[in-house]
Amino acid sequence: MMMTVVMIAFYVVLLSSAFLVGRWLENNEKQWKANK
Repeated sequence: MMMTVVMIAFYVVLLSSAFLVGRWLENNEKQWKANK
């Protein structure tokens, strides 16, 4: 049971971090193009 909880928590963290990194990269790309 505990392993399942750990796996789910790990998966959620992975998804949220990937989502945040994607948004951060998108914002940086826009700023970079605006600065060019």
